[in-house]
Amino acid sequence: FYYCDSLYILTLGTSLQDINSDAFGWGNSTILEVYNRSNVNLNLDNAYDYGIEALMNVYTPTEGESIFSTEGDWTFINVDGEKLVFKYNGSEAEVTLPEADGMYEFFLAGSDVTEVTIPDGYTKINSYAFLEAFNLVTVVLPDSLTEIEDYAFSYYSDYACDALENINLENVTKIGYKAFYYCSSLKEIDLSSAQLIDEQAFAYTGLTQVVIPTNVTEIGYRAFHNANSGNCVIFVKAAAKPDGWDSSWNGNCTNALWGYTGEDVTYTFTTGVDGLTVDSITSNGTITLPSGLTRDDEYVFKGWYYLSDPADETSKVFVSTPYYNPAQTALTADWMTQEEFEAQFAGTAPEYAIAVDGTSFTAPSVQGKTWVYYKWVATETRSWTFSTHATDYKDPKLLIYNSDLVNITGDSDGDRSTNETWNVSCTAGETYIIAVCFYSNSDSGDIPVEIA
Repeated sequence: FYYCDSLYILTLGTSLQDINSDAFGWGNSTILEVYNRSNVNLNLDNAYDYGIEALMNVYTPTEGESIFSTEGDWTFINVDGEKLVFKYNGSEAEVTLPEADGMYEFFLAGSDVTEVTIPDGYTKINSYAFLEAFNLVTVVLPDSLTEIEDYAFSYYSDYACDALENINLENVTKIGYKAFYYCSSLKEIDLSSAQLIDEQAFAYTGLTQVVIPTNVTEIGYRAFHNANSGNCVIFVKAAAKPDGWDSSWNGNCTNALWGYTGEDVTYTFTTGVDGLTVDSITSNGTITLPSGLTRDDEYVFKGWYYLSDPADETSKVFVSTPYYNPAQTALTADWMTQEEFEAQFAGTAPEYAIAVDGTSFTAPSVQGKTWVYYKWVATETRSWTFSTHATDYKDPKLLIYNSDLVNITGDSDGDRSTNETWNVSCTAGETYIIAVCFYSNSDSGDIPVEIA
């Protein structure tokens, strides 16, 4: 059975006398259950000797005990006296589960089912139940279902229900370890009744925002890590982190807003410039701060702030989008001179590119993989050669963009022993953006650029 990577359940009959070592390959990671009626001593401790790596359970059925049964389009399996839904054999896209004690691992794997309704009477979704249900979009839960066990919809990314968009969790109190791990299409959830959210339960999902009520007393390590690529906004009704929450409960989702009430909040904005006004904003959630304010040629808008100590003008706290803070609703604009702006932001983005001319320049003090941008105007219409070279075995990277900020050079792997060179057709009078950095974050220093 070497490389039989769709083999999940193994039943050993009474006539079986022996199994040779590695009969199921080297570390077969798909066999999860064994029903052993034979005299072969296969157990969790010695399973790897036979090439089985991921074995979770070994059952010994009693004599005459039936393991599988079928009713209509459904196959059931008997596990320790419990009747579990084992497989759907029909062709409908929307199904309602039959009466049973629960769901077996992978029971919808490979099916075309897009919607599942779980009827009243079910109290939990079993571990591994929906793994590889890749077409599943909607799951409708009954009021009786209050627990979602570990790995219910995901084991890791290759097994995850990555099409799942809708599931009503408002009556669920416990959500297990990695239950929705890598369910990337899941963007909204209701945690109204939740009490425990285990480690990485919603990590790598598509959640854009979530409200955590005060009844959630336990949250595990990185439960929301990298949700919406780390941009999930988490509204927390608690004023501060409860003791039962892991110190890294939110992972890299740093937009955690405490003391959320759900009530409307009105924010006012003072520009500090005569004749320049910004309308107030009222919202019961986050707001996008006004941006792009213009004053005159001498000053550039820096951002919004409030004073942590109203009597101290030096106690400025700068804020950013998305913003939510019912305690600090009066925000003031801050400004910097053009000289200050250029000193701080020059070269940090294409729109702040540093002007260069001639046929050579040096980008000073480049730090690792942080791009530095320069703008250069072609003096002739022809093919120009842009190049840089490794110094002290530090590997530089060089890209060229046109005036529309389209990369016109592609990318490369670089080489510490040779120049990085691009031949680009340029038009006289057109502006081009030259971007440089190092391939390694551990490198820093000057990067010379030649243009010919």
